[in-house]
Amino acid sequence: MITTATLAARPARARLDWESGHFQLEAAQLIQADLDEAALADALGHAKKDRVRLVVWPAAAGREISALLLREFGGTLVDRKVTFGRLLTTVAEAEPRSAAEIHVVPYAGHGVSDELYELALASGVYSRFKVDVRFAPEKFAAMYRIWIERSVSGELADAVLVAHQPTHANGGEPSLAGMVTVSLADRVGSIGLIAVAPAARGLGVGSGLIEAAHRWMQAAGASEARVVTQGANLPACRLYERTGYRVVREQHYYHFWL
Repeated sequence: MITTATLAARPARARLDWESGHFQLEAAQLIQADLDEAALADALGHAKKDRVRLVVWPAAAGREISALLLREFGGTLVDRKVTFGRLLTTVAEAEPRSAAEIHVVPYAGHGVSDELYELALASGVYSRFKVDVRFAPEKFAAMYRIWIERSVSGELADAVLVAHQPTHANGGEPSLAGMVTVSLADRVGSIGLIAVAPAARGLGVGSGLIEAAHRWMQAAGASEARVVTQGANLPACRLYERTGYRVVREQHYYHFWL
C-alpha cells in the first residue's frame, strides 16, 4: 500500500508501508512509468543511499532494461500485469456447465475455513510475491491469508462468493469448488481473488464464478467490471477473454533488491 508522500526530489518514489511492515524491510515504489535508463539508475542509486532494501517499479508495457543495470541493482522482471475490463450492460444469463452440481453463493462460514485458505493461496500462484524467490514462502502465504481474512471481514472486499460441489462420496458434505472476491467503487465492480480447486477444474466453475460476480456487481449498481491478473497466468487470461473481457492496460513490474 503506497503512501501519498514522496521521499525524493528526483524521480519520485513513495514508501510502501504495508510491504515494509509485512516483509520487515524498507520498500518503496518508483512513481514514473517512463524513466529512461539514466533516470532509473539515478533513482535506484539514491534509494540505495537512503537504505531502501526493495524498489518496485511499475514500468510501461514492453519497457526493457539493460542487463548491466539489472545486475548493478539486483533487478528482475517479476510480473507482466494485465488489467482486463468489460461493460456489464450485455451480461448474459449464467449457463454453468454442471448446473446441478455447482452452486455459487455468498460465503457464510464463521471465520475462514481451511478450504477457503487453500483457495486464497492458489489464487496467488502467479503473484510477484510468489515468483520472486527472495520473498520467504511463509511471508507470501501469510499475505494471502490476511487478504482472504480481510475480504471475508469486509475490509478488502464487499462480498466473497463460493462455488459448492458435492463430494459424491456416500452423500458427503459439499466441498468448496472455487471462490471469488468482489467489490464496488464508483459503479465499477472489481474481482480481487479468484481460484478453482484442482479437483473441480474443467467443470465450468471458473465461468460460473465470473458470471455470479457479474450478477452481484449489477445488483450493486455497477456498469463496468475490472480485474487485474498476471500475463503469465494464461488460464486466468483465457477465462476473462472467454467471458467478454478485453485488455485495457499492461504494465511490467520490476523488483530491484538493493
